[in-house]
Amino acid sequence: MVNATFDPQKAGIGQHTITYRIRGNLECLNGEANRVIRVENSPLLDLGEDKQLLKGNSLTLGVDLGNDYFYQWAPIEGISAANVPKPTFMPENDDLSGGGNLKWGLCCRR
Repeated sequence: MVNATFDPQKAGIGQHTITYRIRGNLECLNGEANRVIRVENSPLLDLGEDKQLLKGNSLTLGVDLGNDYFYQWAPIEGISAANVPKPTFMPENDDLSGGGNLKWGLCCRR
């Protein structure tokens, strides 16, 4: 930990015990607690081949990794819901240049 911040990339894959210590002026103000944090590999994602989609058509996107994950799509224009694993995408116009690339990311495991 650096400056009270746990960095899973620096810690690496595996279990890590984090210890919280409080020290006060009196012995009765001292305390300690431990938490185990498990860092796992990121899931491997395969969203398939690139697709061409024109205005008026739609496409279901995504890969559902289960309820243990948070989902976030960006940008959200044309997306039915940005926080679900398989939203429907319907472009609002035929020109997707300049920022029309969809990106998929997952925040973390619950």
